[in-house]
Amino acid sequence: MTFVQFLGLMHGTRHLSLRTAVRSPDWDSRRPSVFVLRDVISLMKNRSQGRIRTRRERDRAHRAWKRGTCREAAKLLSIRRARAFDATIKFHFALAMSAKKITNVKLTLTADLQQWRDFLAIAECGSLTRAALFLDVNQSLLSRHLNALERACGARLFNRTGRGVEPSDTGLRLLPHVRALLASAEQLEQEVGGEAPEPMGRVVLGSLPSITNSFAGKLYKQIRTRYPSIQLKILEGSSGQVEEWLADGRVDVAILYRYGRSLAEHEQALCTVQSYLIGQRGDRFTQAPEISFVSLDGLPFILPSAPNGLRTALDALARQHRITLEPVIEADSLPLLRSVVAEEGLYTVLPLHAVWSEVEEGKLQASRIVSPSLQRIVSMSLARSKGPAKAISAVTGLIEQAVADEARRGMWQVGGPEWLQS
Repeated sequence: MTFVQFLGLMHGTRHLSLRTAVRSPDWDSRRPSVFVLRDVISLMKNRSQGRIRTRRERDRAHRAWKRGTCREAAKLLSIRRARAFDATIKFHFALAMSAKKITNVKLTLTADLQQWRDFLAIAECGSLTRAALFLDVNQSLLSRHLNALERACGARLFNRTGRGVEPSDTGLRLLPHVRALLASAEQLEQEVGGEAPEPMGRVVLGSLPSITNSFAGKLYKQIRTRYPSIQLKILEGSSGQVEEWLADGRVDVAILYRYGRSLAEHEQALCTVQSYLIGQRGDRFTQAPEISFVSLDGLPFILPSAPNGLRTALDALARQHRITLEPVIEADSLPLLRSVVAEEGLYTVLPLHAVWSEVEEGKLQASRIVSPSLQRIVSMSLARSKGPAKAISAVTGLIEQAVADEARRGMWQVGGPEWLQS
């Protein structure tokens, strides 16, 4: 609102009777000059609606206007209706004095970004079931959200097929816009999170049970003490499951075993662990601190089923040294491996930290495999679409600290082996 409009509104005449002032060459819509103010006052005086007689009074009125003190300006201009318009004028004055025009944004369908996140997950997963797993929500709830979104859009967004769902023509048109919308929202959250005074948010950690059990309690305690605003969620699964979660973005941080001579660019070697032959208490093969790999020939094993990183490495070494490693039982459960070895006298191959408590209690025995040794790297990997950056950095730092603490107990060696090519 301009100063001229201010005067017109206060007199109930708008700016129609003040066109002469508006047409002045010195007129500025945001900062009316004193010259134009004088023209306006002169017009008002001619209409017997003003009583300003001196230049000093005009200047005082102009300064009052620029300060936003509408009552004072109205008093100086002898406007009787000042009180009635006081609140309205102050509001319009704030708009008028702003150098930039205020953006008027109307949001209806995009007010709730969660429903569009559900839409994107369903489109990329191609299935409500897989999308529900990715989003960690109930499938029936996700289906209801989709139905509500389709009703709000007034169109079907997905076509149901025998293999799942695929975007309809409308869904395909919306898909790139939804991706851009969520990417902008994610960037905004990262910017806001970067300015937060302390790390906060939910961090999802995916790991193998044999690794997590060794430091999960200590990690939780450290987070609770140092970063109370971080919520930690831990998912345990097989190597294949954790890899899938990492690729799908269900986890922010993944801890895995690696057997190769190099790591991916986005992975970090936390520690190196040796492989041990595990036997029951009193077993003669596992009494010695070390055992050669060829001595494993013909022993009754319980081993993980293929495909499995450890199983692949063992089979490759067995072929290389021409020995037989044939499991009599295959099991992918760590508790089952430990219990069967302790009760039935079978053997398995595990890292020491997987049976640390049982060895200390005397329930199991462990002998390190040598000639050749079978090493594996515990690596930490971050998802490409990360969650809250500060919170993830804080959690990964605490994981590194926990791994270093356990290394001092002799559980593993910090960092990668000497031959690791990063």
